Amino acid sequence: MKDYKPLFLKLLENKLSRQEFISLSTNIQRILKKTFKTYFDHKTESLFKKYYGSDYLQVLTQEIFLRFLDKKEMIKNLEVIHEKYIFTTAKNLIYYHLTSEFSSVKKEINLEDMKLQNETDLKDKYKVEERLPQYVLDYLENIKAIQIVNVIKKTLSKKELETLCCYIYKHIYQKEVPTNTKKEVHYKRWERIKNKLKNVFEEPFQVEEIPAVKVFEMIKSEICEKIYYK
Repeated sequence: MKDYKPLFLKLLENKLSRQEFISLSTNIQRILKKTFKTYFDHKTESLFKKYYGSDYLQVLTQEIFLRFLDKKEMIKNLEVIHEKYIFTTAKNLIYYHLTSEFSSVKKEINLEDMKLQNETDLKDKYKVEERLPQYVLDYLENIKAIQIVNVIKKTLSKKELETLCCYIYKHIYQKEVPTNTKKEVHYKRWERIKNKLKNVFEEPFQVEEIPAVKVFEMIKSEICEKIYYK
């Protein structure tokens, strides 16, 4: 039976290679898929797809990594980490989201505050670069950004997404995009957009979890470019 402890120790000690990280991520996603199949029905897995999008396995894998990082000393003291241990962790994580009614997904996104966020200050505050390799940080941030984009897509109408993109292009990238919609209409839509997102993401969104530029880049590539540059 494979022992995953050496790989997790490398992760905790910032010594995991990119290839090892990809291999570990793939195995955890396989274990998660097996957990859904063994303990839960198809409707449960569909529920996770609804909240997290098609990348739900990657999102849950990210959360497992973070749980292991939070329990660093306990992980070090384990004799071995077999698949059964990860299997149990995955099952508990799924139960957590079900019993909490996915409250961790429902957080307020304040785009105007995120615009003012300073990435350097955040890195200095949390010193996460000392705990993880950059490619792992990039992976975790991308998954979080994808999660946010999926919720935005489901929350806003096509016209509201267009207005959101106009805002982002103009205020974030200082670029005007062609539109047939009057400024007054965009302004009214923008006010509705802010209220909609606030109603969906009930708790304050922790912007320190991910650099704002990562979120805006993901919105631009996954939503805006498909609207204006088909």
